[in-house]
Amino acid sequence: MVNQKHLTVLNKGASEWNRWRKKNKEIIPELAGANLQRAKLNNADLREADLRGANLLGAKLKDANLSNADLSNADLRDADLSQANLSNAGLSQAKLFQANLGSANLAGAILRDADLQSTNFSEANLAQANLYGADLRQANLLEARLTQANLSQANFFSANFQKANLNQANLTEAKLSQANFIDANLTEANFSQANLSRAIFYGAIFKNTNFSEANFSEANLSGSDLSGLNLSRAKFLKADLFGVNLKRTNLSGADLRGVDLEQLDLSGADLSNANLFTTDLSKADLTNRPLAKVVAGVI
Repeated sequence: MVNQKHLTVLNKGASEWNRWRKKNKEIIPELAGANLQRAKLNNADLREADLRGANLLGAKLKDANLSNADLSNADLRDADLSQANLSNAGLSQAKLFQANLGSANLAGAILRDADLQSTNFSEANLAQANLYGADLRQANLLEARLTQANLSQANFFSANFQKANLNQANLTEAKLSQANFIDANLTEANFSQANLSRAIFYGAIFKNTNFSEANFSEANLSGSDLSGLNLSRAKFLKADLFGVNLKRTNLSGADLRGVDLEQLDLSGADLSNANLFTTDLSKADLTNRPLAKVVAGVI
C-alpha cells in the first residue's frame, strides 16, 4: 500500500523529495500502487523504493536513482529513464513499451517477462541482467552492454543489436528473427536453439560462440568467421554464406539444403550426418573433413 505521507512529499518535486530523504535515511519509500503518471522526477533519489504496480506512465526519471528499487508490475510506458541508475532493480512484468533507457545502468536488474517492445536501450548497461522471457520486439540495443545477461526465451524480433556486447550472454531458445547483429560482439555467447532466421551478422565477432540447433534460415552471414564454432544440427535453409570461414566448424547434423557452399573453405569441418541435398560442393575445399553418413543427393 502507498504511504500517503511519502507520496505527498514526492509530489512536491525531486528537489524537496531528495532533501526529505537525506533527513530520513532510515525510511524505505512506500509507493506501491502510487499514481505518478507523467510525474517530473528527474534526478530523484528513489533507491530501494517500493514502487510495485505504480503508475509511472510517461514519467520523467532521467538520471534518477532507482537502484535496488522494486518496480515489478509497474507501468513505465513512454517513461524517460535515460541515464537512470536501475542496477539490481526489480522490473519483472513491468510495462516499458517505448520507454527510453538510453545509457541507463541496468546491471543485475531483473526484467523477467517484462514488456520491452520498442524500448530504447542504446548504450545501456545490462550486464548480468535477467531478461528471461521478456518481450523486446523491435527494441533498440545499439551499443548496449549485455555481458553475462540472461536473455533466454526472450522475444527480440527485429531488435537492433548493432555494436552491442553480448559476451557470455545466454540466448538459448531466444526469438531473434530479423535481428540486426552488425558489428556485435558475440564472444562465448550461447545461441543454442535460438531462432535467427533472416538475422544479419555483418562484421559480428564470433569466438567460442555456441549455435547448436540454431535456426539460420535466410540469415545473412556473408563474410563471417565461423571457424571452429559449434553449429551442430543448425538449420541454414537459404542462408547467405558467401565468403564464410567454416574451417574446423562442427556442422554435424546441420541442415544445409540449397545453400551455396561454392568456393567455401570447409577444411577440417565435421559434416557427418549433415543434410546437403541439392547443395553445390563442386568447388568447396573439403580437405580433411568428416563426411560420414551425409544425406544423399549432393550435386
